[in-house]
Amino acid sequence: MRRLIQMPPEVAQVFGNAGPKFVDFLADVLSDQKDEVQQMSALSFEKTLTREISAVRGEIADVRNEMAELRAYTQSSISELRAYTQSSISELRAYTQSSISELRADMHQQLSGIHKQISNQTKWLLAMMLAAATIYPIINQLVQRYL
Repeated sequence: MRRLIQMPPEVAQVFGNAGPKFVDFLADVLSDQKDEVQQMSALSFEKTLTREISAVRGEIADVRNEMAELRAYTQSSISELRAYTQSSISELRAYTQSSISELRADMHQQLSGIHKQISNQTKWLLAMMLAAATIYPIINQLVQRYL
């Protein structure tokens, strides 16, 4: 859109009748210059935008690499933890089984001791009953004789 520019009277006097043509010429030149400045600004903006997009893409690539490294580290850590857990479970299972075996052996030993004691007590009871059955009639006769 063209703006009407009023020429100062001194300039209009110098150019005379050619003044309006000169103003049109200046308007065309300024319009062309304006278009070139806009094009140059657009190109400069595009270059800057391209450079910034490249930088952002580089940062995104760096973040992806860091994420891949973190993922690999996490997976290796999980694998180590899984292996440690499995070995701990195996050790605990072996310890538990050996403890149970020791307890069973101890229990069998104690049971056999109890059986021996019961057997000895039974023998003593039988021996006492036989002795009582044998000695009772003798003591009974002795008591009757002296009484």
